Amino acid sequence: MQVEASPLWPHNTDFPKLAGDIKVDVAIVGGGIAGISSAFFLGLRGYKVALVESEQIASAATGASSGTLFYGSETDFQESIKRYGIDSAKALFSETKSGIEFMIDLIKKENISCGLREPGIIFAAKNEAEAAYLEKEQETAKQFGINGKILDSNEIANVFKGKQFISGAEYYCGQIHPGQFVGAISQIINPRFGVQIYENTPMLSYSDNGASAIVKTENGSIKADKVIVATNIKPFYGLEKHFFVENSTVIPSKHLGDRVKEIMPVDKIIETLEEKYDIMYLQEGRLFLELYSAKGAQEKIKEYFPSWVEFDINGQWGDSWSKTKDMLPIVGHVTSNIIAQVAMGDQGIVMGFTTGRRMADIIEKKSDPFIEMLSPKRFG
Repeated sequence: MQVEASPLWPHNTDFPKLAGDIKVDVAIVGGGIAGISSAFFLGLRGYKVALVESEQIASAATGASSGTLFYGSETDFQESIKRYGIDSAKALFSETKSGIEFMIDLIKKENISCGLREPGIIFAAKNEAEAAYLEKEQETAKQFGINGKILDSNEIANVFKGKQFISGAEYYCGQIHPGQFVGAISQIINPRFGVQIYENTPMLSYSDNGASAIVKTENGSIKADKVIVATNIKPFYGLEKHFFVENSTVIPSKHLGDRVKEIMPVDKIIETLEEKYDIMYLQEGRLFLELYSAKGAQEKIKEYFPSWVEFDINGQWGDSWSKTKDMLPIVGHVTSNIIAQVAMGDQGIVMGFTTGRRMADIIEKKSDPFIEMLSPKRFG
């Protein structure tokens, strides 16, 4: 699938191509949320960093993402305990909760214009089985220090006047325009920390010679103590067999102005409970429907919205990302000097920022339950 960044929220960066050979402490391949976040936090810790991006910063999956900021890695609360055990699940939710809070504080401190909203999210039940599941989810969430509330059908109808849901569970959730956020961070780290950023500089290869690592491009090489591959490019030391690519499509409505409130009088994000869920939200006078596939989009539009709401099928954009079967990113050393930062998954914006925040600890080979969860070592 062709990945295209959102045409509604453009971001501007203008960094040069790499020209010649350079030497740094850390080289990063990939200018999405994961790579730029790692560059930010490494620069903050005093590392000399260079980053190469094959296109424009945040041009692919990051720029196309809907930018929701929710806890975890898109595993339900109950599912997380079953998959990882209670202690590891607590570490996952604690780290991502802290990451979201840090991101929002950073946006406010730096006055970053990226459409920050904190509307909250409602997970919506279509039938009695889903309603019962949401009741258990709310009780389980309390074990992670996450408070939510159950809504009945009338309460949801006061928020969303499209499809009727029988119940829901409401939690905190933020939202940003990820391309604008990442573009702004790239503009901060270049002058403030001296991070060297090179756009339109595809990586040809990378290698670890034991003493150091090298990233080669057409017009020059970067020699570094450590190389972070923060993109889903293949091959990757055999790790590609442990993750797979999924796609989603974001379809905006035509601009509705004040009439948008006839459908969503209260600003909330609505998410269904299927494994390949649907998301609905509003921004700047438009309604948005995010689907895992463009196939069947017209039927979904009819299912969720009244006939007078016109969606811009031709104006849709795509988002491709990778994730693992255990729903966790792959972050850690794959050789002594090469570090993976891939497969950020459904919650890619949150996981990319959160793992970037821990990158200095990973480079320095510090460990804790969260870092151990994400390590490539879990695959043997």
